[in-house]
Amino acid sequence: MKNIQLLLTSILTLTHSCLAQMTDVAGGNHHTYLLYNGIVYSAGQDLYMAKAQDAYIGGKLGRPIDSEVLPTKASASLIAQADYNPSFKPVQGLEGLEIVDIASGQNDGAAITKQGKLYMWGPNNHGQLGLGDMLQRPIATLVPLPNGLHVEQVVIGSAHTLALMKNGELYGWGLNRNGVLGLGDIERSLVPTKVELGHDKIARVATGQNTHTLALTTDGRIYSCGISPHGALGHGYKERLKVSTLRLIDIKTRFKAIGVGVHTSFAIDLDGQLYGWGSGSKVHFPETNADGTANITNLRRPTKLENAPKKLVSVAAGSRHTVVVDTIGNVYTWGIHTLLSGQLGIGPHTKEAFENPTDRQFSKPQHVNLNSSKAILIDSMANNVFILTDDQRVLAWGQTAHGRLGDVFDSAHTEIAPSGKKHFLAYEPVEITVQGTRLLK
Repeated sequence: MKNIQLLLTSILTLTHSCLAQMTDVAGGNHHTYLLYNGIVYSAGQDLYMAKAQDAYIGGKLGRPIDSEVLPTKASASLIAQADYNPSFKPVQGLEGLEIVDIASGQNDGAAITKQGKLYMWGPNNHGQLGLGDMLQRPIATLVPLPNGLHVEQVVIGSAHTLALMKNGELYGWGLNRNGVLGLGDIERSLVPTKVELGHDKIARVATGQNTHTLALTTDGRIYSCGISPHGALGHGYKERLKVSTLRLIDIKTRFKAIGVGVHTSFAIDLDGQLYGWGSGSKVHFPETNADGTANITNLRRPTKLENAPKKLVSVAAGSRHTVVVDTIGNVYTWGIHTLLSGQLGIGPHTKEAFENPTDRQFSKPQHVNLNSSKAILIDSMANNVFILTDDQRVLAWGQTAHGRLGDVFDSAHTEIAPSGKKHFLAYEPVEITVQGTRLLK
């Protein structure tokens, strides 16, 4: 009997070990969330400075800050501690809940339970948590939604939130200065408010920091709203117009995926071809001039990007880069491979790149080496890219400042500029875990 009990205990332990896995990752502005074994963890910067009050507002990590400070900081003040949190620790307020999806905005976080309930945390300085006020929430708090609604997806901008329900309805709240919520006005909303869209049902939604929103319908059409100074709404406008209601983009092509960057928009059609529109100034589009230099022309209508990889399934973008995944899990990037960030994930800079800034512009898609792993999910914010692999690992590259990859700021790679100054970053994929960053072998 004892041997049988030991055997059963061993089987249960092994089963639990096999079930423990990384299932989601979300990158924010200098911070990161991981979903590991149903628990949400956070690391990085907890510091948000409200410019109007010149005051520190915390909460975007959703848990107490670490006591550490950056080696360059002599002060052990609250602000210095909030600026550097290199250890992944659980977000509070989610204890006992089964979390199935997470999201991050510039300064706020969200988690969706198996039952479709939505929890959020962060500065809430514009009501982006949907709680009826503008008070910070340093722990996860249940967002009140009409009875019967089941949250399927949530996206967060710099200070606004959009939540897609299982029935295809869309709700928005928070800062709405540019009409990014699609509510028909530009007024702030402190509580979840339904976005009217006739009889169409939404399948996915994507939103920028505070610029524009895309909504993909179940039949593959795309609506957009917000502001379009460079054409990111896809309606052909040359003026800086605000569109405060979701407006259908006039194109016959049908799409299966969408993504947004800073003043850029992307969509993947049913054949896996990539379309882009908006600002091309940061080499977001893989277009090249006759002389081989990057074409940084703005695109005001959805345009098929002929030089992009084929058979794609997902796309994401940051401040100066674009990342895509194809049907077999290959990852490609293009854009600006900066010395401070390395957000293309293609290795260290060459000597020529240090001397000639244009050599850091890659308008040709670059294949990122994941060794034997294949990507099944991508996320990107500002100067980082995050990949969830088929073997439940999270790989990431880009900036390491503030401990956002779950380890000390100089744990990945070091680049030395011609001036002799050291820059710390991850210029190739590294594995990030709740125990700390690991270099790939």
